[in-house]
Amino acid sequence: MAVRTGNSQIRQLYVGTDTETSVADGNAIITGNLSIGATTTDSKLNISGGSGNPSATYSTTAANSIIGIGNFSASGLRMMLGVNPNTPSTWIQNQYTTNQVTASLLLNPIGGNVGIGTTNPAQNFVVADATNGNGVELVPGATATIQTYNRGTSTYTNLNIDTLETRVRSIGATVFNNGSGFSESMRITSSGNVGIGTTSPSYPLDVAGGTKSTFYTSDGGRGFKQDSAAFVSTYSDGSNGNAANDI
Repeated sequence: MAVRTGNSQIRQLYVGTDTETSVADGNAIITGNLSIGATTTDSKLNISGGSGNPSATYSTTAANSIIGIGNFSASGLRMMLGVNPNTPSTWIQNQYTTNQVTASLLLNPIGGNVGIGTTNPAQNFVVADATNGNGVELVPGATATIQTYNRGTSTYTNLNIDTLETRVRSIGATVFNNGSGFSESMRITSSGNVGIGTTSPSYPLDVAGGTKSTFYTSDGGRGFKQDSAAFVSTYSDGSNGNAANDI
């Protein structure tokens, strides 16, 4: 270990078993492992500190964290890292020191993919769990939203789902909404009834309002097709094309 002084204060520090290395003013070089608050040195840097979860109060978050990085001015923003062995979990929280306001956490903001459960993510965000078939879970308040919205142009974009089969399960009902006001267009109840124009369909297909279905026959008629051999049809003169299947 070599400690050098300059201008009556310690300015350079070198710790190691190798040949002494020159260190620039204000810097330190440690060639071995470093432990802070712990007695084990099994990794390059071991830090032992508080434990627990982040809090709306900055002082509690800081006390429960192990590492604090950021602007250490009176009202600076800090990124804190911590662990909670009771959960068990690890966490990252950005928070200002004075007004308790939180801040965004950016992952690869200028490019690069993010992977969970994979070491080789091929898309911007990949969640992989080949063993259990798990995916992404949203834990909202009243409603969760998956939105494809370009904030640069203030326009909505398309959402493409590319898969072998698309399976949607709703505990209550599957509702299809259109328009900016989320007006309901169609729903499928938990019992399998489909409602168009109604929120409480009582039949396999329950349509409130007029419907139109056109099938052109070989003799110029129009009607509802029942199967490959029979149909219900009417002609422009109002006569029935097939009285046996008249409605």
